[in-house]
Amino acid sequence: MMNTNVTKAQKQIGKTPVAGSTKGRATMRTSPRTGTVYPVAMDIEAGGRSFRVEPLIDDEELDARSSTGTLYWEGAVRVEEGQRPRGRGYLELTGYAGRLAF
Repeated sequence: MMNTNVTKAQKQIGKTPVAGSTKGRATMRTSPRTGTVYPVAMDIEAGGRSFRVEPLIDDEELDARSSTGTLYWEGAVRVEEGQRPRGRGYLELTGYAGRLAF
């Protein structure tokens, strides 16, 4: 089944200010199980500096439709500035499989 929110989500990359702003390239990954597309890696600018956020493992989609009703991607990431390691973090991506009904 094709996710109609993918195009809208892809257009939002670079426009949504979260902890600075995303800018530049994003690496999109399509789930082999659900077909949902997630921006699992991205460039972020904050405080005049540019960082690259990349997942340690690409396939981190969680299917919680039977409990919370949602699909999401979450996992450990590494952060680089230029080619230099700068840190590690945890990224959670929700809303890419469609709206959550409450």
